[in-house]
Amino acid sequence: MNARSLYPSFLIVVIFTVLYTFYRSSVLMLSFSSDSSSNQTRSPSASEDNISPPSPPSPSNHTRHRINTTASLNVRYGLIHMPRTAGSDFNALLALRYEGVCGNKGNSNRSSLAKKNSTKRNRNVNKIMKKDYVLATFKKCNYVAMEWSSRYWVKVFGQEDRPLELHLPCRDPLDHFLSMCNLRAVNFTCDGSWDHSIRPQIERCLGKWGGKIFAARFTSTKAFEHPNINLKCFHSPEGFNGYVDYMEARLRKKPVAREYVRHARKGLPRNKAKECLWKRKAQALLVQNFLVKKSLYSNYFQFCDKCLGSENDLLADNLLKK
Repeated sequence: MNARSLYPSFLIVVIFTVLYTFYRSSVLMLSFSSDSSSNQTRSPSASEDNISPPSPPSPSNHTRHRINTTASLNVRYGLIHMPRTAGSDFNALLALRYEGVCGNKGNSNRSSLAKKNSTKRNRNVNKIMKKDYVLATFKKCNYVAMEWSSRYWVKVFGQEDRPLELHLPCRDPLDHFLSMCNLRAVNFTCDGSWDHSIRPQIERCLGKWGGKIFAARFTSTKAFEHPNINLKCFHSPEGFNGYVDYMEARLRKKPVAREYVRHARKGLPRNKAKECLWKRKAQALLVQNFLVKKSLYSNYFQFCDKCLGSENDLLADNLLKK
C-alpha cells in the first residue's frame, strides 16, 4: 500500500480529531458558565447560613410609605370629642406627630375616614360609622378621636383584646357655655327675666337640634360602663400641653413628624372682659345650675365635676405639682 492511498484516511482522522476536540471544549465552557451563573443567583438556604431566602420586594413599598397602625401597645386610647374643648386640635396635632392616630379631624395616614366615606347626602358621622368596614378600620388604630354618639365606643371596642382608656375633656360649665355662645354669635346679656330673656338665650347658645347631637357624645356614664373601657378625664383647654405630654409617652412617634399649624376656628374673637356673667353673680348662678342640672349637658358636667381632681383625672398629678 503506497502513501498516496493512505492520505485520504489520514485526512479523515485529522478532521475528526479536530472536530471532537472543539466539541469537548465547547461542552466544558458551557458547563462552567452554567455553574457560575447558578452560584451567583441562588439564594442561601436555611441549611447553609440559617437565613431564610429574601422575599421579593412588594410594589407598594416603592410607591407609598404606609403607617403601621397595629402597634404593639397593651392599651388603646380614645378621645370623646366634646364641642369647644380643643378636640380638633388634639386630633390633628397627634395625627401629625404619632403613628396609629385615627379620627374625623386627622389621621396618621393623612386621610380622613369620615370625609373619605361621606357623600353629599350623608355627612352625619354617626351614619357613616354604621358601615362595618369603617368600624373595622378603627379597630386597627392605637388612638381614636371621634365626634360620634356614646354608644359607638362600646360597639366598636367593647369586645376587643386591648382595653380602651377613654379620655373626656372637661371645662368649667360657664366658660364652656359662653364659648358656645361665641361660636353661634350670640351676645349673651344678663338683663331681663329668666323666661323671656335668659332661658331663650341659653337655648340659642346650646342649639336646639345641634345641641342634641353634641350632647349625645356623652349621654351618661352608663353608656361607657363596660369591663373593657376605662373612662378618664382632664381639664381642657387649660391642660392642652399636659395632655399632649401624656400621650407622647404612650404613642409611637413618626419617623418624620410635621409641624401643626392651628387653623382659624368658627366664631368671632372672644372677649371675656365684655361677658356679663363674670360680673353678675346671681345670673351666673342661675345659668350654671341650669347647665349642670337641667340642660342636655347635665350628665357631662356632673361627671366632670366628680372626676376632675380624682384618681381618674389624667393631669391631677401635674396640677398638684404646680
